[in-house]
Formats: sequence, structure tokens, C-alpha cells
Amino acid sequence: MGYHRIGKALPFAALLALVLVGCADTNSGSKPGKSMETTVSLKQMDAVARDVQQWHDMQYPKCKFDAVVSTKVTRQDKDSADEVWTIRGCEGQTFSYGVNVIHFPGGISDVTFNLDGRPVQVH
Repeated sequence: MGYHRIGKALPFAALLALVLVGCADTNSGSKPGKSMETTVSLKQMDAVARDVQQWHDMQYPKCKFDAVVSTKVTRQDKDSADEVWTIRGCEGQTFSYGVNVIHFPGGISDVTFNLDGRPVQVH
């Protein structure tokens, strides 16, 4: 789970957004949607991407996170949203994870989880 304040590392967030868009456009695999729909602000995207990366790398230490290739909002209300973040790992393999984003004044909190409900497993 991560807590992120607005305004942290703005230059890195802007760079990450450009990289994310570039990765989505250049993904040569099955192209999992190319969508970058998210409730996470540009200022906070790098921190949430880092949380997703840590979740993935913990489970797949031999197939490390390479890039976020798409994000999609699956549920949204006034204070929170559920999203699916698809990432590229080793050898172009794609993996999708759920991210619950909770919005509050001045920041967000996020929880990354396996979409199939299984607990963390190291492969």
C-alpha cells in the first residue's frame, strides 16, 4: 500500500508519463489496449507505478517489471477507483494487476493486488 502526496517528483512524473505513452505506442506484443485511462494524477503516477513494480517483482523475481503498457478504470466513485494496470515484464510478457486508488484531500493511497484474488506467490 502506498501513500503519496501531490507535488512529489514532478519532473520524474512528467518523464514517466512520456515513457508510459511511448511504451503503450511501441508495445509490439498483443497490444493490451494501449489505454492510459487512470484516476491517478500525473504527479502521482510514478509512485503508483513503483508500487505496481514492487508487487510484480516480488512475485516474479526472474521476470522483472519493464514498463506500464496500459491502465484502465473499472470502477469509480467520489472517493475511490478500481483500476487494472497492465505491465510488460521479461521477454515482452504482459501481466495485469488490480490497483485500488483512494483519493483524499492532498493525496492518494493505493493498494495493488492480484486480479484473480490469489495471495502473493513467488514464481
